[in-house]
Amino acid sequence: MKTIRVSLIGAAAAESMSTVSNGNVAGVTSKGAFLRAADRIMFLTAADYRSPFNLTLDRVDHLFTSLQPGDTFEVLQGVIAFPTRHYQLDSSNAIIWQPSEPVPVLNTLAQQKERIEHLEERLQSIDPQKGFLFLSQSLEGMVTGNQRNIYHGAYKMVQEFKLQRKEPFMAAALKLLGAGGGLTPSGDDFLAGFFLYHLRNAQAGGKSFDFLAEWCDELVKISFEKTTTISANRLEYAARGWSEELFLLLIDHLFDTSIPFDNDKIQMLMDFGHSSGIDTLMGISFAVDSLL
Repeated sequence: MKTIRVSLIGAAAAESMSTVSNGNVAGVTSKGAFLRAADRIMFLTAADYRSPFNLTLDRVDHLFTSLQPGDTFEVLQGVIAFPTRHYQLDSSNAIIWQPSEPVPVLNTLAQQKERIEHLEERLQSIDPQKGFLFLSQSLEGMVTGNQRNIYHGAYKMVQEFKLQRKEPFMAAALKLLGAGGGLTPSGDDFLAGFFLYHLRNAQAGGKSFDFLAEWCDELVKISFEKTTTISANRLEYAARGWSEELFLLLIDHLFDTSIPFDNDKIQMLMDFGHSSGIDTLMGISFAVDSLL
């Protein structure tokens, strides 16, 4: 049995490791492997970025070429073992990464909108066709019926959020839930970004919406039935203000002028997942709109 050490483990993954005893491989990508245990998801990777769901490996060997969807694993005392692949991952000495608290909100909503529009323009200059980036254009710029449907659903969410009308808001959100393909469909990433912004804003001492947690909890329950488990987990933890460090830093950048979001971070947004970076950003952008 070959042993690979886990150097860093995200807080959500650490919670999962403490409660599950077995599971299976849900998917394998060029950058890592998703593990599913009951309704919990963990991501194995050697990539150097912080996520609540990640187990960061100090090396990979042939692990990702060996693992196949459906392979089983067992968890015992901080060790994940893949019996049929003769690999085990030892997290007994791993450092736990805890998502940071948001910075205080110093910028006005108008300043935040200006900042995120600047980011959208930069991303448009790199690849205007990627993910939900078309939402940064006017309706006249929509070239397909699906784009127009997504556009109407996203703007309906904004309108109904402002009016605090649950049923039409949920109806609009459900049009986005599961929209798109992949391990985390674009619509799911948009919703995660939308709720992440609002929860971080509330945690930072901004305006609190008592209805927000209730709406998100209801959407999470539906997501476990209607979309991928990975997406459902991402939305569930967004309700706690948790996400990948990249998106926490992005929201901090909106809140405080002194916090930079440089060209490297912009490229990371473009490269994050198939289009998850773009789609999460657009959800954050529309969340800002919902407060204007």
